[in-house]
Amino acid sequence: MFFSELREYFQRQKKTERRKEACRNMATGVAIGTIIGLTAGILFAPKSGKETRQAIADKAVEKSGQVKQIVSKAVEELKNKVGSIELSTQGVTGRLQEAIQEKRQEEGPVEVTE
Repeated sequence: MFFSELREYFQRQKKTERRKEACRNMATGVAIGTIIGLTAGILFAPKSGKETRQAIADKAVEKSGQVKQIVSKAVEELKNKVGSIELSTQGVTGRLQEAIQEKRQEEGPVEVTE
């Protein structure tokens, strides 16, 4: 029994070491790939950093203008919908008030008893 436990212990140790080695290899591969990718990106970039930053800034200004137009259009549509809802509720409120007055006239004055 002692020898089988000892053998299992060493097998677990080997398995753990293989996992650690695999993780180290993976981390090394990721680091090397990142360095190669950054280097290639810098070497083969069609524009300088300053030009790239300027292009990004120009695009941001352009897109912000488009967003402003979309938002202002949405606000205008919302205002129109709110206005039409107000008109329809005013009509309903007016008809409701007329119906209440008619009902009161039909029933006459209400007596309060204690």
